Amino acid sequence: MRVFLAEDDSQLRGLLLRALKGMGHDVEAVDDGEKLLRRAAAFAPDVVLSDIDLPLCDGIKAGLQLRRELPGTPFILMTGDSGRADEARRAGFQAVLLKPFPSEELQTVLLSF
Repeated sequence: MRVFLAEDDSQLRGLLLRALKGMGHDVEAVDDGEKLLRRAAAFAPDVVLSDIDLPLCDGIKAGLQLRRELPGTPFILMTGDSGRADEARRAGFQAVLLKPFPSEELQTVLLSF
């Protein structure tokens, strides 16, 4: 599976990259919302995994825009804030992971698409 990852925390991004690659996924990663918007479509992901609180463009806003460019591509949003998780669900995102989450939960959500 091709996973496009957007996470601004370099340590967490590294952990997620290793976990996703260890699961056998092809991964492209960026550290802000503008890069997510510029590069996701060219990568042609099977799924987008994005933090909500990204610099330069919020993950929810970026996801809403990219859904028009990548119709049918599932978006999974991550946050440590339950209020932001509720906001993402109300905006219609397929899945929201509340940080911290185990890699098994991530794999289960990825395989549900």
